[in-house]
Amino acid sequence: MLYRLQPTPPSPPAPLPQGEGSQPGADSPLTRRARGARGVRAKQACLSFFLLLLVACARPTPAKPVPWAGTLAFQVTSSSKAGEPVPVVLVGDAPDGTAALLTVLGSYGPRLYRAVFVGGAALFALPPADTAAAGRVTLVATVGATQVTDGLSITPGAPSSVAAPLVAPRSVCAGGTEASLVTLVAADALGNPVADGTALTLRASFTGEAGITLALPTEGGLAVGRISVGPQAGRTGVWAEVNGARSLDTPLAVVACVPANIPLVADPPILPADGRTTATLRAGPISDAAGNLLADGTLVIFLAELTDGSRRIPATIQGGMAAAPFLAPTIPGQATVRVLVLGVLSEPITVAVTDPRPEAPQVPLAQAGARP
Repeated sequence: MLYRLQPTPPSPPAPLPQGEGSQPGADSPLTRRARGARGVRAKQACLSFFLLLLVACARPTPAKPVPWAGTLAFQVTSSSKAGEPVPVVLVGDAPDGTAALLTVLGSYGPRLYRAVFVGGAALFALPPADTAAAGRVTLVATVGATQVTDGLSITPGAPSSVAAPLVAPRSVCAGGTEASLVTLVAADALGNPVADGTALTLRASFTGEAGITLALPTEGGLAVGRISVGPQAGRTGVWAEVNGARSLDTPLAVVACVPANIPLVADPPILPADGRTTATLRAGPISDAAGNLLADGTLVIFLAELTDGSRRIPATIQGGMAAAPFLAPTIPGQATVRVLVLGVLSEPITVAVTDPRPEAPQVPLAQAGARP
């Protein structure tokens, strides 16, 4: 509200009395009183102007709004499938038009939604794009000075894909003495790990044998199992299936690990002790108890015990066979040769080392001094 003050109009100056000895313009007492009266009126006019200016500029201080405080409650489902819209109703005794703020705390950070109360309720709608991530969601509603929280579980949808199995180790020994650990991961159409307890089918095919089929339940998004292999060596594929979806194959090698048959020969078996002639030492076919050949590249060591010392000759297996040259020693005698494969020694063989010098003919003593 504005208040306007009306300034008092100045009164006309009173006529100066004309006394004896007084003249217009002279510095008489009447003249001084007249000037003082005019100065007082001027000051009053200035004061009235400033009072009017202050009143015109004055504004009433607005009152601070009092935040609403009352009772709030959520009406929302306890769980929902990922990718489906979720209605959230906030009820309370707030008057119509009161603003409400909903904060959703989920896997991808906070999301904010706004609504107003109509008829004692505020309606929010979580769109499918905001419910695509499975997990636990916290709902926080704020109206004025009142806040209320609740929870919502977003569960994954039906399995739609499965990743290639993780297999470790990728190479195992034939015969069933070792096993490979297999881990499976499946997801729904939105990429969420499937719910706990979902059955995944693990399959593996082996060379010359029946395949393996295992049903593995998921826990924490993973399904874990073990594969034991049979006696037949070779390469196999491991894959998973769920709801008609099939993963890529993961290769698994089944190899012979424990040699059981190590034939060993020397060609030729007799050498002259000349330090130049060589023989070929051959080991193989080297196989396990089931007849599986040891893998190519497996290290073997030929061990030779000679009259003048010992030798170690390394070689590798190719096609189940290993070979190495053996240089004849310079001292006649016998060489005992074995082959060492993966900690297993073969049966020994003997290589004869003979004197390369021809034997002198033996002449009878009676004929040594006779003359022809």
